[in-house]
Amino acid sequence: MVVWVTHDLAQMRRIADHVVVVIEGRIAHASSVAELDNTAPVPVRSFLAGEAA
Repeated sequence: MVVWVTHDLAQMRRIADHVVVVIEGRIAHASSVAELDNTAPVPVRSFLAGEAA
């Protein structure tokens, strides 16, 4: 297992199998990359879209 921290979302989608989204020091969501867009709550999708939290 490798834990990799990145702010490069394109690279995350290209390389990762699973993702844990941390917002303001708290785990906001965890899922496979394939399910990320379908299962993430609105605040997480907004964060990943680069919108202000």
